[in-house]
Amino acid sequence: MPPTDRQRILKQWPAFFAQARLIDSHAGFSGAIIERLEIAGEQFALRGWPPESLSVERLEGLHQFQKFLFDRWITQVSVPVPASDGRTIVAGENRCWQLEPWMPGEASFLDEPNDAKLKSAMQLLARVHLVAEQFKPPDRAAQWFSVTPAATSPAVIDRVRILDQWSDTNPDTVLRLIQNKPLPESIKEALREIVELFQTRAHTVQAELHEQLSHQYRLVPCLRDLWSDHVLFTENEVTGLIDFGACRAENPMIDLSRLLGSYYIDDPASYRRAMEWYGEIRSLSSAERNLFVALDLSQRLLAGMAWIERLVFEGKRLADWGTVSDRLSEIIPRMQAIRISLI
Repeated sequence: MPPTDRQRILKQWPAFFAQARLIDSHAGFSGAIIERLEIAGEQFALRGWPPESLSVERLEGLHQFQKFLFDRWITQVSVPVPASDGRTIVAGENRCWQLEPWMPGEASFLDEPNDAKLKSAMQLLARVHLVAEQFKPPDRAAQWFSVTPAATSPAVIDRVRILDQWSDTNPDTVLRLIQNKPLPESIKEALREIVELFQTRAHTVQAELHEQLSHQYRLVPCLRDLWSDHVLFTENEVTGLIDFGACRAENPMIDLSRLLGSYYIDDPASYRRAMEWYGEIRSLSSAERNLFVALDLSQRLLAGMAWIERLVFEGKRLADWGTVSDRLSEIIPRMQAIRISLI
């Protein structure tokens, strides 16, 4: 973002923030812009939500939830800084912007995995979910963040619909579309393998998901897009939990399945240890464990199909094909390893 644009945006916060110096910036696959700023020796994140992204009402409700967690000693969560008018969202350059402290630590689990880190992550997550049960959102944000005592998991409903749609799609048609797209050949090869894996595993996962439609669970605000890059460690302790953009009411198993999936933990013993550490803080029912399995399996199966949707049907052009290739190479082994008895 040009310095003049950044200055115009930062003018909407108190004068202290006008002295910001850019350290680095990046754009996510979602279209969000995140700039790391240094201000008087402290670091902050300036986040620009993509146009037509989350509504202002949802973002403000989300910020209240983050503050609710922080005020209850979950200090690994960053709380957006109010602008001069008292609001935590400001408009500019065709985006909504927020400014928050840059959280310390590194997303180091995949580089240096160990049980101490896994336990710290699981127990922090359990604390977040326990506190979330007490959150009362403002009326304008209730549709996203209200606690519900008993309901079908929204993720199950969404994934049943998506999986059924893919199952009704002719795989030969998908393969022809892949072949005709102007994509690197290595990307095409990975996408073709994803289609083949989907065909051999879809029936098993569909059965698991459809069975979950008859069960109800307690729903609380959950992160819903929690993965390895969003959990920051200093040595073996979690010191940052970042990127709450997908947060809304869901059963906590959505966060466990996504995080453990991104850590590539596939052996049953490691799953059991992770669940035991989580359960020391927030108890898990056998029904939730079954939901975890259904969410894990469907996540493995649909992660690759989401890339086919993005690259083939939507035709998105991405500059960094190396990153895409890395992501696909992570997804394929997890699709290959789909099985029922995880925990």
